[in-house]
Amino acid sequence: MTTSHGMPQEDGPRRGVTGDADERRPPPAADERRPPDLMKFITSIGSPIALATALLFYFGWVRSEEQAKAFGADASVFAMSTQDYVLRSINVLFFPLILLLLAGLLVHRLDRNLRTGPVPPWLPRLAQALRYSWAAFLVLGIVLYAVAGRFGDVTLPFWVALAILGPVYGTVLRRVTSGDRERYSRLTVALLAALVMVTLFWQTERLASLGGEALAQDIQDNMSDRLQSIRLFSAKDLHIAGPGIRTTTFTDTNSAYGYEYSGLYLLQRSGDKYFLLTDGWDTDTGRLIVLPDSATMRVEFGA
Repeated sequence: MTTSHGMPQEDGPRRGVTGDADERRPPPAADERRPPDLMKFITSIGSPIALATALLFYFGWVRSEEQAKAFGADASVFAMSTQDYVLRSINVLFFPLILLLLAGLLVHRLDRNLRTGPVPPWLPRLAQALRYSWAAFLVLGIVLYAVAGRFGDVTLPFWVALAILGPVYGTVLRRVTSGDRERYSRLTVALLAALVMVTLFWQTERLASLGGEALAQDIQDNMSDRLQSIRLFSAKDLHIAGPGIRTTTFTDTNSAYGYEYSGLYLLQRSGDKYFLLTDGWDTDTGRLIVLPDSATMRVEFGA
């Protein structure tokens, strides 16, 4: 195709009208860019459901380990499944989880009011105090750890978590008061999330250890109220001995069982084994008895 002057004319859109205009268009301003989806980024690292399951499993394992140590054994002896560990942790974690969720809702509500409403005159001072709050939280946690015994040991991860999150939120509030829209980089967010997860597992370990010790002590002090008493029948002599064990021998040749053992309490059944405690159990004289589930034995519950 040619013009009236005989010069060739290019096909397609004229760059001086549309193409050059698009190329000269300035990039969107920083305020107009879409903010990064933080939740999508976090879930790309690890699913919240997977994290919750891991916490429940870890809590159940530590609790069972402490309980097993109190009875002179190891958690591996019980051969429990992942489901067993998770189920054993749910009832103990109800109260801490409720407190954590309520605290999260409260912080979310306060943060929303601070971000959307007029800036209070005291907010800059609060932001400045939070930016340097890590020192106060760490000192308080260390002092409680040194003087408060078991309470300080259990709460130390909590103060470490506050020492991490306090300055971060103080920086966020400072940017709100100054109108600064700068955001944390993804690497910073990932590192902060990793630190919080580590302290969360640390806190879980402390609570689970305390729960396992308390549960074992409660069983020792109130065995008849906390555990189910059983009678064990066996075709052969199992030679079970211990405080409170009573053995009855049957002379009837037509009986399928020749021996009966009483004074036993069922601690749990897992891994196709029965774990029994002797009556009047304590650290020095008690026995933890492990018996395989066998057709030559019968367990009878009740008084």
